[in-house]
Amino acid sequence: MRDNIQSLAVSETRSAPAWSLPGWNMQERILLGLVAGLIIYGAFTLWWTFGQVLLDAHSFRQTQTALSTYWMLKGGPLIAYETPVGGAPWLIPFEFPIFQYSAALLTFLGLPLEEAGRTAAFLYFVACAWPITMIAKDLGLGRFGTLSLLALFFASPINIMCSHLFMIESCAVFFGLLYLALLLRASKTCSVRDALFCILVGSLCALTKSTTLPGFSLLAGFWFLYLAYQKLIMRRDDRPFWFLGLLGIALLLPYLVALGWIAYTDSLKGNDIFGAGLTSSSLKKWNYGELGLRFSEKMWHELMPLRIFPDILGYASIMGVGFILLACTSWRYLTFAVLSLISFIVPMMIFTNLHLHHNYYQGANAVFLVAAVAVSLIALYQIGKERLAVFVVVAIALSQVAYFHTRYFGAIRSTEDFRYAWYEIARDANEILPKDSAIYYFEYSWSSLIPFYAERKSVVLSKVRGQRLKTAFEDPSSVLGDMKLGGIIVCVPQPEEVQNYLKGREVLAERGRCKLYGN
Repeated sequence: MRDNIQSLAVSETRSAPAWSLPGWNMQERILLGLVAGLIIYGAFTLWWTFGQVLLDAHSFRQTQTALSTYWMLKGGPLIAYETPVGGAPWLIPFEFPIFQYSAALLTFLGLPLEEAGRTAAFLYFVACAWPITMIAKDLGLGRFGTLSLLALFFASPINIMCSHLFMIESCAVFFGLLYLALLLRASKTCSVRDALFCILVGSLCALTKSTTLPGFSLLAGFWFLYLAYQKLIMRRDDRPFWFLGLLGIALLLPYLVALGWIAYTDSLKGNDIFGAGLTSSSLKKWNYGELGLRFSEKMWHELMPLRIFPDILGYASIMGVGFILLACTSWRYLTFAVLSLISFIVPMMIFTNLHLHHNYYQGANAVFLVAAVAVSLIALYQIGKERLAVFVVVAIALSQVAYFHTRYFGAIRSTEDFRYAWYEIARDANEILPKDSAIYYFEYSWSSLIPFYAERKSVVLSKVRGQRLKTAFEDPSSVLGDMKLGGIIVCVPQPEEVQNYLKGREVLAERGRCKLYGN
């Protein structure tokens, strides 16, 4: 068994030769064509979104990221960046703005901001091929295993969706994969430089999205334990002892960096009445959820089989998960499949409520489930069923694309969403109101859609009542600082208390149920 586990790092006899195309067999050429076709399909999806309002999926999160990027480009702070929806001093930072920097850079190359954000997400998505290939090579998965993993990753519906949204998901996944790849590489080279790069990239992953790191660091931790076992117990590792300590630092330091960033951003949010409700302590229940959620029928009978599996493996999700049983034919592949499944499940057991409410959180988990399936299919390939193995990979990939096309693609250019009126009234505000003014707005929560398209610093008053509401209307400077109130947008029915403050104000524009009032 020891030899089987150790072979995780060594190519087996059937591993592919050099990556020269003339040496490829027909099955490998088919898979290479499939991977290329999937990347082209992703690029087509990206192109199809160009010119589309940020309403296609998760507009709340898309416009929040876009709004922060917009105000950076307008000269706002680059570290303690603004998300101006809650009043002066406008600081409600969440993730470290690596993705926002990427989108801003693309605007300097001539892309409009919405297209720049979508393009940045897609480029990070495609760039994931680099660390995936590195990991597959260092684990000796061979050419078939590498191409299978790439195909199922690029065909995953949740990944295709996230790759064209103005969101940080694919950026965080890229850094998570690269972190894992560099840790594997550093454990082989015992290079301080490789280890430092690993620590840097792991920290970037944690800063980009702290909820993404645990799955990748868990796999890295399993590898660390295996190396420690070989070095300390079996005495069969001739690498210097200090490299274990360095890898241990690589596992822990990104979490310390993330905790430091969270403490810093919490201190900034605490200066804002609205932002104080968005600190890590205030959101603890929202992030983790009740303990019972982890073992609920909703989680295991609804969420997992009806949403998470199809969002990752498409219409063939049951078949794909079933094929994981093939890994039992090899201790090596069974070990890898089990560890991948553990890394797939554990983040959902930690941040259960987030995964329950937002499917894009599974973008980070998808890589572990498709890895378990891909590794299991290697076992099928290596018992002489090459054509069947390739057929299964192609079938699953096509089912994934079909699921994305029917589940998500149709909504990309749809204007039937009720929030389209929010976009239209925001554009009216952009054209009508003074450029140096701010706005109040009323909708269902605190979406950044209206502030982003109005291109105005804004204050959401949807749930503000009593003395705070009175102060906001009677003394706008107490909320807006040195800015003047330009107008008020109302897109949802309001109680009498709010209506009294709106009486006598001129209606400057009206779109559906939305009205723009003068100040």
